[in-house]
Amino acid sequence: MSPLRFIGSSIQRKIFFGFVMVATLVLAMVLAEYQQLGQVKQVSEEILPHGQRTGRLQSLGVSLSALESNAERLLVVGDLEMQEKVRQNLDEVRALLATLRQDAPSAATPSLTQLAQAIGRLDERLLTLPERAASTRARNEQTLEIYSQLRQARQFLRDLTLETQSRLESDVARQKSIIANMTLQFLVVGVLVFLIAIAASLYVARSIAAPVAELARTAEKIAAGELTSRARIGSWDEVGVLAEKFNLMTDKLRETLDGLRRSEENYRGIYANAVEGIWRVALDGRVLSANPAMARILGYDSPEDLLVSVTNIREQLYVHAEERDRFLPEILERGAVAGRDFLFYRKDRSVVWLSSSVRVVRDDTGKVLYSEGFVTDATERKHAEEELRRHRDNLEELIKERTAELIAAKERAEVANRAKSVFLASMSHELRTPLNAVLGYAEILQRDAGLTDRQASGLSTIQHSGQHLLMLINDVLDLAKVEAGKLDLDPSAVSLVEFLPAIADIVRIQAEEKNLAFNLTMPTELPKAVRVDEKRLRQVLLNLLGNAMKFTDRGQVRLGVRCVAGGTAQATLRFEVEDSGVGIAPDQIDGIFRPFEQVGEAQRRLGGTGLGLAISRQLVRLMGSDIRVDSSPGKGSLFWFDLVVPLLEAAAASPAAPSLVGYEGPRRKLLVVDDVASNRNMLLDMLHPLGFETCEAADGSEALAQMDDVNPDLVLMDVLMPVMDGLEAMRRMRQNPTWARVPVIAISANASTTERSQSLAAGANAFLAKPLERDSLLAQIGQQLALHWVVEGRRRATTADDETASTFVAPPLAELEALHQIALAGNMRHIRDQAVHIASLDPRYRPLADRLHTLASAYQSTAILRLVKEQLAKAMAA
Repeated sequence: MSPLRFIGSSIQRKIFFGFVMVATLVLAMVLAEYQQLGQVKQVSEEILPHGQRTGRLQSLGVSLSALESNAERLLVVGDLEMQEKVRQNLDEVRALLATLRQDAPSAATPSLTQLAQAIGRLDERLLTLPERAASTRARNEQTLEIYSQLRQARQFLRDLTLETQSRLESDVARQKSIIANMTLQFLVVGVLVFLIAIAASLYVARSIAAPVAELARTAEKIAAGELTSRARIGSWDEVGVLAEKFNLMTDKLRETLDGLRRSEENYRGIYANAVEGIWRVALDGRVLSANPAMARILGYDSPEDLLVSVTNIREQLYVHAEERDRFLPEILERGAVAGRDFLFYRKDRSVVWLSSSVRVVRDDTGKVLYSEGFVTDATERKHAEEELRRHRDNLEELIKERTAELIAAKERAEVANRAKSVFLASMSHELRTPLNAVLGYAEILQRDAGLTDRQASGLSTIQHSGQHLLMLINDVLDLAKVEAGKLDLDPSAVSLVEFLPAIADIVRIQAEEKNLAFNLTMPTELPKAVRVDEKRLRQVLLNLLGNAMKFTDRGQVRLGVRCVAGGTAQATLRFEVEDSGVGIAPDQIDGIFRPFEQVGEAQRRLGGTGLGLAISRQLVRLMGSDIRVDSSPGKGSLFWFDLVVPLLEAAAASPAAPSLVGYEGPRRKLLVVDDVASNRNMLLDMLHPLGFETCEAADGSEALAQMDDVNPDLVLMDVLMPVMDGLEAMRRMRQNPTWARVPVIAISANASTTERSQSLAAGANAFLAKPLERDSLLAQIGQQLALHWVVEGRRRATTADDETASTFVAPPLAELEALHQIALAGNMRHIRDQAVHIASLDPRYRPLADRLHTLASAYQSTAILRLVKEQLAKAMAA
């Protein structure tokens, strides 16, 4: 490959080569001219000082002429004023000479030196002229010498001026010569650059234009349809590459057109053989094209037959022509519509349902050309939909009938549920009403110090049996409340370090009776106090532990509590009850939580109501958790649940409440209203010893009749009574201005929240549930009447604090264990009852019984529990 061929291998390089040649010549010309310009500048810099010096010499000549004129006058006249002017002329001449020397020290020629010397001598002569009285001869000689010096100075000035002009003319001539050389050099280089630029342009144009012309001819052939034409360009520049790409494009174009022809053939095949109808319709309703399927759907022999026969689809094909009127603007606005169903006429005037998807085709300007769509026969689908609609209508009728049946069943269930609620409330009332009298009289009678041991034991049996029956009633009511979603929790501050050991002590006695080991695992990092419903949590744990004790004959029972997650505000506590008893089969675990259901032979043999675990699970779920069970037959069981509880600083201590025997101040009159005479008598017997005046009524109507005559300070009103119930009586009392401010304490055997709310709404100041507890009743009476109570045994309670456990005689172990369970439960009334019972067994036990009674009256639960534990340990050691 020749160098020229290499250089011309690309258009860019060709243009670059020509540009480089021209630029090189231009650069050479510029450099030469720059050099010449430098010389011109140098000469100009030399000419300028000569011109300035010439001007100064001319000024010096003028100053010498003035000096000569003034000196001549000085010599003739000789006055001092003229001498001053001469001195000024000399100063000017000396200043000009100094400037000439300073501007061009190197140009200080002999003429300039001689001129300066002549001026110096002239200065000396002119400034030392003799006075006018001097001799004329001396003056003439001095005058002649001055004139001689002036002529010399002028001659030296002329020589210096001629010398300067000669140098100036020499520099100007040299500058002109340099400029002439620059002009000639510029012309020569310019002509050379012009010639080279023309040559390079001709070369580049010839190497580019010919291939481009060949490429244009090939493009014209391809545009004419000769796709086999090739651009034959042998250059290696961009045009050659373009030609090669052009040939590749031609090949691709030929392949694309071949593919389009094949696609068109395939489309025509699909168009002709498609199952769906395809057609194009003009805006005026003419059918522009249709495939065979479209003709077949509409019952025509061929697409041609359809195109000839149908000139307006609105008039000839649409069963409902107005549908076309609505459909056409819609597709024009939206551009495409899919899945619309229309009823069309076939050629034989039968009707067919068509499902049509249509789009609008526009030209480049946006003008609508036609619409094209796909059509399927939807007749079978429409028939199926109609059949489905009929079935749906039938199904809706069935659903309505079934719904009516369900509503009726629901109403029956609600009626049954209300009946159950009414039954439970009635049973609760009917059971609590006699229990109120039984437990109340038992408590009153146990206070009689003259009871024999047999009588005291019988009253204690009555008391414990009544409490057990009350517990069963409460369990049934709790279960009903849970199922109805009406059981509410009552969270309070609970000290775990006191709560858990108290439960453990209750269970430990049962474990010892069965020779079982009982363990309480409670880590030291357990929160000291939490907020939880203490009553319900104790009920759950005692149920689980009682269940574990019941089904464990040997081994151990464990109560464990640990913190599985904690924070600053709340913690997650896990409560575990584990035993080594008979265990439960996996398929029976769910059954143990169903109410009134017992699974396994051991469960049936040991008996029970079957409510404990069911109520426990519901209570735990109400607390936000659930009871889990891990058990295997013969390997024991593990019951556990997690509770998220808020953390507290410390549990509040229960306030102490002393035992009351009377009140200070004037006697108060109480009206007791109850339809059951035994309940009225029990309340009267309870209130009389305290100093109250009492009167009674059997129903609300009778109570209202006595109000003006009796004028009571407080009314104890039973809610459920015949003739007029307590709610209506309280309403009427509040409506009477005379009785509106009399305090009323409502009493009911129905301890539900609804009963309490209704009583308070009717006008009651407080509400108490039967069976009544003496302490609760007296607390409400004292609050309503603002009484100052008289405390029993104040001195004896004080002195008894100094007594120790060693001064008491311990009763039998069984009595102590029963007392221990009651102490752990914290029921002060039961403790007082048990103390009376212990005192009735033997006079030796009375000091201990009196101590227990005193502590119970003061609600000293901790001291009671400590005293009982000490006595229990003493009895077991003996």
